[in-house]
Formats: sequence, structure tokens, C-alpha cells
Amino acid sequence: MRCIPRKSVWFVIILFMVGTVMGCSVHEPRPVELENMDDIQPNEIIKEEKPGVTPRSLVIKEKLAPIVQDMQQDIRIYSGVFGDVALAEVLKVITRDSHLNLSVESDVDLDRRITAHLQQATLTEALDMVVVDGAGYAWKIEGDNLFIKVFEERIYQFDYLDMAGETDIEIGGDMLASSVEQSGVSGKFQIKANRDVKITDVWANIQETLDMLKSEDGIVRINRNAGIIYMRDRPGKVASIVRFLDSLMEALHRQVFIEAKIMEVRLKQENSYGIDWSNVSIAFTDSGDILTDVFSLSVNGGSSIVKS
Repeated sequence: MRCIPRKSVWFVIILFMVGTVMGCSVHEPRPVELENMDDIQPNEIIKEEKPGVTPRSLVIKEKLAPIVQDMQQDIRIYSGVFGDVALAEVLKVITRDSHLNLSVESDVDLDRRITAHLQQATLTEALDMVVVDGAGYAWKIEGDNLFIKVFEERIYQFDYLDMAGETDIEIGGDMLASSVEQSGVSGKFQIKANRDVKITDVWANIQETLDMLKSEDGIVRINRNAGIIYMRDRPGKVASIVRFLDSLMEALHRQVFIEAKIMEVRLKQENSYGIDWSNVSIAFTDSGDILTDVFSLSVNGGSSIVKS
């Protein structure tokens, strides 16, 4: 067995202890010198490292429908001549360059012949001339959809009270005093008038008139308490009913409801005022039968005046 010298052992131990102490000591890092620090722009470096993103990609896209579409409808102008053309062909021409979707009711006759001349007409004017006046149908736009229907619906507000009354009028009376009647002379003047409840019922008259104005397939419903009239008929019939209701409302608003009471007056002796000629008597006498030279005046049956 080989022996290690004692000096070598101490040298190894000392070397191990020195290495351990040096490894546990903390050394401050030396500052790193960077050249051209003032020329470095951090924002530019971030933009170069970050992938390109434009502000447009961050905008939330939202569909704005009504305002822009209504402006396009008003601006769009239609001109053309249609002579004995099917309704389907005319609708195809009108909606071809528009943003509208077309929906046609099943009862609409698309083969109905149309004759129209459009000259610088808006979309509303063109549809009125072709669909309403030409074919007798109704149309309505809801959003991006154009609906062609057979009947038009309308709710009319009729401002009139639900009031029906019966009127009785009686005017007249005794035209002469009671004292004259006792002498055998009498006079009487009297006027009587009666108005039935059915005649003054405005809503019943409106219902009767609207039933005559509407078509056989039309519908008219009246709510008397709310003053609402619902109509569902062809556009021409609905227009006639609306004109009638407008004229009727204007005429009714000019009327004034007046309730008057006429009191009868009876004359009695207890309430008489003036001269009582029954208590005054005048007598004239003429002795010569030529001139009146003597007369007497009696007042209240007591005093007398005589002149000769």
C-alpha cells in the first residue's frame, strides 16, 4: 500500500476551502458599455418586431340598414313606358336594380296586364302607379323586403263621442190672457218635434255607410268606445272609405251640441200689474143731443167728477 505525503493532503484541503469561499462570494456585474444609445428608438423597434396590424382591422363592422336604404329609395328615379305588359315583368324591371327582395302573395295575379308611363318617378310613385292604380293591389316595404298583397290594411282614428240621444221639442202656449178666454176669445200656438234615438246614433250610421262602401271580400270593424275603425280591403275601396270618414269628421266637428229648456209662463190675476179698467167707468151725457156738455168719471167706484 502506497502512502500519500502529509503535505499533499493539506494542500488539497486548503485548495478546496479556498474554492468554496470564492464560489459563495457575490460579485457585482460590471456595466456593459453600449455604443450609440442615444440613437436607439424603442417605438421603432417594437413596430418592427410586431406584425403589421392596420386600424381598419380593429373596427367592429355593424350593419346599418334603414337610413342608407331610405336615402337610396328617395334618390332612385324610374322612367319607362309599359304598354299592356304583365305585372310580373313590370315588377322585375322596378326591382332589378334595387336592393329589395320581392315577395308576392299567392292570390295576386301576376299575369294582369299593366299600362303605365313613368317619367322621373320615385320608387314610391312607381309602385303606386303600377301596383295600386294599374293592378289594384297593395304593396308594403318592410326593411329590405317588398310585399305585394291583394288587400290593404288601415286603422282609422275617428274622434267622436259614443253618444246617442232622443230629442223632444215642444214650443207654444196660450197667446191671450185668461180674462180674454173667459169672454169667449182664445188663441193657442204650439209646435212639437220628435227625433228618434236611431237617427242621432252617429256610429250606427257610420257602420251602415261603410258596409255599403266596402267590397264583398272587404272587412270593416268598429270599436265605438275607442273610436277606432279597422279596414281591410282593396286599396281603391280603402281610399274611398278614408275620404268619406275625413269629410264626415270635418262636418261633425263644426256642429255644436246645445241643450236648452223653454219655460212656460202662465198669467194669473194674483200677479197682474197695470190698470184695472173694470174699476174705471166714463159716462157722457148731452142734453141738447148736439154737443157733450156734461160727463161723469168714476174712479174705483167711489169718486166722481162732473163738468157742466
